[in-house]
Amino acid sequence: MKLYLLISIFTASIFSDLFAQDKIITLNRDTINCLITKTSGREIRFKINTGVVSTTGKIQKKNVLGYITSGNNVQMEKNFKPQVPYLPIYLTLNSGLGYLVASSANAETAMIDQGFSPAAAKAYYRDLRPGIYISADAVWVNQREFGAGLKYKFFATSAKTEGFLDLQDGVNLIYGSYKEQIYVNFIAATFRFQKSINSSNSLRMNTNCSAGLSLYRNEAEYAKTDFLLTGKNFGFDTDIGLEYLFTTRLSAYCDLSAFYSNIHKMNITDGVNSTTVELAKDNSENLTRLDFSLGVRIFIGKR
Repeated sequence: MKLYLLISIFTASIFSDLFAQDKIITLNRDTINCLITKTSGREIRFKINTGVVSTTGKIQKKNVLGYITSGNNVQMEKNFKPQVPYLPIYLTLNSGLGYLVASSANAETAMIDQGFSPAAAKAYYRDLRPGIYISADAVWVNQREFGAGLKYKFFATSAKTEGFLDLQDGVNLIYGSYKEQIYVNFIAATFRFQKSINSSNSLRMNTNCSAGLSLYRNEAEYAKTDFLLTGKNFGFDTDIGLEYLFTTRLSAYCDLSAFYSNIHKMNITDGVNSTTVELAKDNSENLTRLDFSLGVRIFIGKR
């Protein structure tokens, strides 16, 4: 709207020198070529000469962007509001499988030291690697290619084993279970690039890079005692995906992503006592994983 008004004023200024006419530019972007006879706080009165016929009229100022008199005096009305660029929004919801890829060698050794067999320790961490993965994001895209927004990712996994536990007192062994229920939440800013890859624009490639806060929660049981372990750190995620558009508003989406976060400090509580532990570099909780998911994407906005 602003560009149209400036062009109209510029053009009208040129022709006003030739024909000595006033111009009124309406909210509908129409131009009235006339002679302005009177203006007031609410309206503009004008006269239009067409050959030998002269007609009069008036227009409410609430319907006017601005007007120009024959002396090239420009008057802008308060109705003028520059247009705000509109950024369309893409909403995506995915679900699928995640797989922890960090080494579990040190953790398996610790389990063996507690009395579990090597086979039980290996099977335990094999069960702990895969988990449920859910992702959602809202991205504002400029020019239908580059965008920025917010991303949320959720991962959950669990494992359980039973056996004789060494209480490390040199005397006692007890039979019990060891289990963990792990949850990882990731809240981040995300940046996207998307590009159509076929002539009909029905297939689109996407890539996202995200950085934000990773929240770790582990509900564990050891030697018949429940523990809660929590921690947080920065996390990073990158993914590549393929999108198929059913309509201009709805599409199916699949992606493969890599997530990284490492927890170096944990708060551990049994419901009565609580302590904070600084983890050694080679004993930190490495949450690195690969995720594969399927989902839908909804477009909200103007095409």
